[in-house]
Amino acid sequence: MSLRDDPRGTRVECQGCPARGGVFVPPTLNEGSRILLVGERPGKDEMERGEVFVGMAGQTLDLMLEKAGSHRRLTHSCNVVACGMEGNPEP
Repeated sequence: MSLRDDPRGTRVECQGCPARGGVFVPPTLNEGSRILLVGERPGKDEMERGEVFVGMAGQTLDLMLEKAGSHRRLTHSCNVVACGMEGNPEP
């Protein structure tokens, strides 16, 4: 399978990367958005579902966006480190 097909949950083998063998979690892009939310890296929940901000931080983010009168579907979201590793070690 190519990363272009459906990259969620794909194990990646990037040469020289400390996250080599980690689970790739692609960004979420929403057409027309002018806001980019950036997380540090995927956690356990993100690696399992293959989506950004679906764990506890994502739940908090949703509440904060709601209080601000917005919604996540109005944003793009990604992580600085796109691959999560088992045990989620320090980067």
